[in-house]
Amino acid sequence: MNESSEPDILFHGAEWFDQNKGKLMNGALAVIVAVAAYLWINKSQTESNAASESALFDVQNLDSTNLVEIAGAYAKVSDDQAGKPVAERALILSARTWLEAANYDKAQTAFESYLRQHANGHWATEAKLGQAICQETKEDAAAAISTYQSLTNNERLQELQ
Repeated sequence: MNESSEPDILFHGAEWFDQNKGKLMNGALAVIVAVAAYLWINKSQTESNAASESALFDVQNLDSTNLVEIAGAYAKVSDDQAGKPVAERALILSARTWLEAANYDKAQTAFESYLRQHANGHWATEAKLGQAICQETKEDAAAAISTYQSLTNNERLQELQ
């Protein structure tokens, strides 16, 4: 039986630790700094998202029944929170509210803006439908028919996939 010539860590562990304690401490410090940085960044993002959601919540709790005012407030939230997930919701809510207020020009502009910014967004189909409704109310039948057809063709494609 041939015995290994390598030093046994059990017999020389204290000596090895003494020789490498600087590296071990630096490694431990690096791990602690990395974890602290991750936690700080995560906390900052959470607080930012909470503030964004709070802005949308404030609009939803306005003491107003004026649809024009509400639509404008949603649009402001969308602009102020650009690049954050809440901006997409605020923009589609603004477009919907303009549609409810029967301001078809502003509704169509908002729906177009939504589709330009969020072509594959959560409410893209709703934005296209809103666009078609606006086109129909403005008596642009050809554009409305084309938009409605794109919606039905899109649904058929999704069913096939």
